[in-house]
Amino acid sequence: MAATLRMATAQGTWTGVARTPAVLRAAIQIANEHRGSKLAAAARLDDIDAWLKVEPFSGHALWRHSLFHWLGLRAPFTREYANLRWLREHGLRAPEPLATAVLTRGCKARYQLLATASVGPHDTLH
Repeated sequence: MAATLRMATAQGTWTGVARTPAVLRAAIQIANEHRGSKLAAAARLDDIDAWLKVEPFSGHALWRHSLFHWLGLRAPFTREYANLRWLREHGLRAPEPLATAVLTRGCKARYQLLATASVGPHDTLH
C-alpha cells in the first residue's frame, strides 16, 4: 500500500505518496539537489533502480497548478502515478510507480516529481 508523506525542507514543503516513505525521501533528496532544473535520469532509491523525473512549474503553469493544488486537483505527475497504478491493477504492462510529490512554497506549487521502477532493456514497437 502507498504511504503518504509531508516533508518540510529549506525549499518548501513536499507532499506526496510512495511505495514506502524511504523511497519518497530519497527521491526528494535528489530533487532538492537539482533544484531549479528539469531532471529525467536513472536513480537508486532505497536500493531500488528507478527512473526519476523532476520538473519545475514556471510561468503560467506555476499559477495554474498552484490554483489546481489549492482546489484539491492533482498535478500532472500525480495523475500519471495514479494512471500507472490503474494500468498495473488491470493487468497491463506499465512501469511500477514508486513515488510522486509536489513541492509548495508559500501558496505556490513549485516542483513535481515522479519515480518509477526501471524497466531495463526491452523491445520497442518498431
